[in-house]
Amino acid sequence: MGPQPPPPSLVTASVPSFSGAATNSSFWGNISSLRSSIGRIAAELDRRREALRLCCCDGEERPDGLAFRKLSSLTIPSENEQRKLIETVIANLPQEKTSRSSMATRILFGLLRTTKILNASEECKAALEKKIGSQLEQATLDDLLIPSYSYLNETLYDVDSVERILGYFLDGFEVRSASKIEGEDENSGVRSAALMLVGKLIDGYLSEIASDANLKPEKFYKLVVALPDHARLFNDDVPHPTGCQEDGAIEN
Repeated sequence: MGPQPPPPSLVTASVPSFSGAATNSSFWGNISSLRSSIGRIAAELDRRREALRLCCCDGEERPDGLAFRKLSSLTIPSENEQRKLIETVIANLPQEKTSRSSMATRILFGLLRTTKILNASEECKAALEKKIGSQLEQATLDDLLIPSYSYLNETLYDVDSVERILGYFLDGFEVRSASKIEGEDENSGVRSAALMLVGKLIDGYLSEIASDANLKPEKFYKLVVALPDHARLFNDDVPHPTGCQEDGAIEN
């Protein structure tokens, strides 16, 4: 005796209600195909689940006798490895200006922050600060607001780093100005524009750091007078740090 058909309610709920042996044969054929597909999907899920378990096991032996380490130890480099990597990247940066866009300068400032976080070598930091100084006119105020990552520095921002970067810019500016020869006069306007941009940038930076109560007035003043007079349109709006008027550290 052949298989008994299911109750009429199940048949009518699953397939159109046609009568005859052909309809029953088609229905059971579809059920068999569906069961086979479900079996293949379940087998594939089991296979992938087992592969994932083998990849994530911590020091446990696999069926083939091999052992795995933690995935975290394979994918996350140590701080020393990260430090060596950043130092290698900076050592291979081109000496000339990377680009005329502010985005390239922002990337350099990002690298500088990373060197401070990873406590990279002083040579590495100096090389990067020097490169940033060569294109300081492309920087923004947000770029200059480098947090102070050292516990020895009580100020909110790393003023020493900005002071060094400005020094590198001014050194390069003086060299370029002194090397002017006949036929280069058309570039003097570009140089002056770069100096004016940096002057405006530094004045904006001074306005931001002036409210830092831990900033020593003499350090603030040193940054103020670092710029030549012709780098500013007006000198009356140069901000004063908190407490300078009382201490008499800066005289107009």
